[in-house]
Amino acid sequence: KDVRAVMERVQEHYLFGSWIAFKVADMLDAVWREPIDQTDVSVFLYETPRKSILTKWQEGILPIKATNEADALVEAMHWLKGELSDCCIPHKPGQPPDWFTLETVWCKHASHLSGHYPVYKDIREITHGVEAWKKHSPIAVKFAAALPREPLMQFGAA
Repeated sequence: KDVRAVMERVQEHYLFGSWIAFKVADMLDAVWREPIDQTDVSVFLYETPRKSILTKWQEGILPIKATNEADALVEAMHWLKGELSDCCIPHKPGQPPDWFTLETVWCKHASHLSGHYPVYKDIREITHGVEAWKKHSPIAVKFAAALPREPLMQFGAA
């Protein structure tokens, strides 16, 4: 299914705007395993990920050759995809990050830049939350063991 067609259908519902329509398409792809066509990168760049990319591009931190914002956005998405090509999407074992995943990375990065999303926030919260379940569930034990450990490489680190 085409991501734009899915988003248009979702927006037929009262008070469902473009952001939630995007998230519905993401969840259909991730949770229901309904393949969503992700060839149009521009769909995946809302305000927050755009801000993240453009901030780093304007600071000269991103290793891309773009001369305008539109090209910077697309090149940054492709650059990040290359940088994370040896990683796998947790809910899609064996598959490298797709545009949905990369949009989330840029979004979290922008939140981190503004102080709203410290590095390791998710890891710490999930680790804390799963701890109580480990005595009740062997799956929780496996899940906890699979969580990444600090320190992870920070954005822009050499």
